[in-house]
Amino acid sequence: MKNEEDKFPWSGLFFVTAGCCFLFSFILRSMDGVFPTWLLIMGAGAGVLGLLSLTIQLIDRHHAKKRRDNRFAS
Repeated sequence: MKNEEDKFPWSGLFFVTAGCCFLFSFILRSMDGVFPTWLLIMGAGAGVLGLLSLTIQLIDRHHAKKRRDNRFAS
């Protein structure tokens, strides 16, 4: 069984990717005047995946805690 520390933080990776895409898009917009829509799409997709991953982690933790609490109830 894996420890909680052994899991890779996918939500963090997605949020960092989204932030970098948005930041780089803003930098390109301010320097060149062209708004790169593909960076915004990638950033939005990474943000959505980050939120999805975070939501799944929270549901999984809640379900595991509920299962642990029910096991000791008897």
